[in-house]
Amino acid sequence: MQNQVDPDFAARVAQYERNRQSGLVFQAEGTLGGAVAKAQRPKRRSRWMASFIFAALMFVLIKASALHIVGISSYNSSIARLTASSSFVDRAASFVLRPDPATIQIALTLNKAQRHIIRELRKLK
Repeated sequence: MQNQVDPDFAARVAQYERNRQSGLVFQAEGTLGGAVAKAQRPKRRSRWMASFIFAALMFVLIKASALHIVGISSYNSSIARLTASSSFVDRAASFVLRPDPATIQIALTLNKAQRHIIRELRKLK
């Protein structure tokens, strides 16, 4: 009887090596050196949540800096104009751009920092 090579052997070995490199093959207890393939792939972490949190934080910081630069009265009058508009997009923008407590607190912190910097610059003169 002559040894015949399985034509799919190389493909199966390549698949096994890919699985082993990606962590789908592990050393099972009691197999005396044998490896067992896992039935399921490991779950991938969702990275979109971190991106969403970062985008939301950047949006709040941009709103706070606009509130700091323009001032609360001018910012509120702009929001009132957007709210009174007949366009759905303007009303939606007024809802999104409305100052929330985090935005107000960050704007107040920016105001305090600006006053402190100006005071320190005046001392240098």
